[in-house]
Amino acid sequence: GFVGAADIVIASDNASFSLSEVKIGVVPACISPYLVKRVGEGVLKELFITGMRFAADKALDIKLINYKVGHEQLLEFAMEKAKELCLCGPKAIAVCKQLFVEVPGMDLMTAYNHTADVIAKMRISPEAQEGMKAFLEKRAPAWQEK
Repeated sequence: GFVGAADIVIASDNASFSLSEVKIGVVPACISPYLVKRVGEGVLKELFITGMRFAADKALDIKLINYKVGHEQLLEFAMEKAKELCLCGPKAIAVCKQLFVEVPGMDLMTAYNHTADVIAKMRISPEAQEGMKAFLEKRAPAWQEK
């Protein structure tokens, strides 16, 4: 279930997955909004009503996971992805995540106006100023999380 709510999912090539709640007479209700959004209704119906176990290859095919790596490389790969995230502005990442929550429920004009407002505010933020300055100076930004 947590996999469906995660932003980036890295799985071992020998991982297996299941929404097995139906096998004990309950349902994957609480996680269903996240899974429907991530995977889609079509493929999820079978997984929900059968509780079948499936491999990392299928999880990758249905976009439940972002990456499938060899079990021995799992920690190293995850650390590399974490390092990539650390290169990005923390406030920018948070705002990106918030956009994924807000924008889908908006009509097109509201979304245009909202996103224009977001980018205008972000461009004048201390984080963006540091990022643009670092880019021009050909150095890594010194992010200050606040």
